[in-house]
Amino acid sequence: MRKESDLLNSLREGHPELEEHKARLGIYGYAGQFQQNPLPAGGGIFKLNYFNLWPKLDRDGNEQYAELPKFKTVTQSWDTAIKDKETDSFSVCTTWGISDTGYFLLDVWRKHVEFPEMIHAMNELATEWRPGAILVEDKASGQSAIQELRRSTLPVIAIQVDKDKVARARAAAATAEAGKTWIIRNASWARLYLDELCNFPKSEFGDQVDSTTQFINWVTNPAHGRRRTTNRKTRRIGATGLSTVCPQVEENARTCAPFSSFLPRTRKSRTSVFPFLSSDLR
Repeated sequence: MRKESDLLNSLREGHPELEEHKARLGIYGYAGQFQQNPLPAGGGIFKLNYFNLWPKLDRDGNEQYAELPKFKTVTQSWDTAIKDKETDSFSVCTTWGISDTGYFLLDVWRKHVEFPEMIHAMNELATEWRPGAILVEDKASGQSAIQELRRSTLPVIAIQVDKDKVARARAAAATAEAGKTWIIRNASWARLYLDELCNFPKSEFGDQVDSTTQFINWVTNPAHGRRRTTNRKTRRIGATGLSTVCPQVEENARTCAPFSSFLPRTRKSRTSVFPFLSSDLR
């Protein structure tokens, strides 16, 4: 049986020749032409080893920690699309817990929807997770959603985009590479999420990437804050202005609630989808 890195035909081309092709074509071109996969080893802009899995595993593959850290607040990031066709983009909402440890992806909602269903989902997910901020790109379908949500008291923040998808991803990748992002190991959406991010910009869809980079670039750059829009007085805020107090303890004290207080009551337990990652991510 041929092992990984073994040559198909060493008489035709050896390792030195393949290294020359890699240098000439670049990692993306080489992966596509020689590996039949337009993704270089380890990932594209986002590498697999950039992401931490929670709970961590010890050397024997056992979970080291069962409880998540306390979160300062929860933030939702929306990438919106409003046409209900299989060939169209998905609407995606990623829900993040912000803590001193880093940024924990708690939930991914991903679906083909038309506009009324998307607005319903925005309200439903906000009720479920009680976020301190809801980020929505101020463009195309996002503008319509922002206008609709202005009638509510939801903490909607319109995000102005001045870079393309790849540039936004490269900016966010530095935070992921620094080990600041965490993925829930036993989440049903985790494998598909990591597959899309690690294949980007060659992945079939990029909606989860857009939702993720929107959040990371906002939370790591206070100047990236935009106008918070509700039916109350509109005011200027940044990422740090939202991450100091948990919504449900705001009236009591300047303290943080444990993760259990954020958990939706209707969630069902999920089985692990990451046995193949146990040796790659600790």
